[in-house]
Amino acid sequence: MRENSYSSWLSVIVLSLAAVIFVTAELLPIGILHEIGDTYKKSVGTIGLIVTGYAWVVGISAIFSTSLFINIERKKLLLKIVILR
Repeated sequence: MRENSYSSWLSVIVLSLAAVIFVTAELLPIGILHEIGDTYKKSVGTIGLIVTGYAWVVGISAIFSTSLFINIERKKLLLKIVILR
C-alpha cells in the first residue's frame, strides 16, 4: 500500500512540475516584451503582435490536435509530449 501511495504522489509531483514548466514557457514572453523589443530593435507593440499571432496559431492548432489525437491513450500522449518538449 505504501509503495502505491509513493508512486501516486510521485506522478502528481512530476505532472505539477511539467505544468509549471509549460505555463512559464507560455507566459514568459509577456513579461520580457521590452527586452525582446530592444534585442531585435522592434517596438513593444510589434513584439506584442508577434506573441499574439503565436497564441492564435497555438489555439487553433489545439483544436485540430484534439481531434487528431482523440484515439490515443492520454497517458502515453502526455508522456510523449513532455519528452518532446
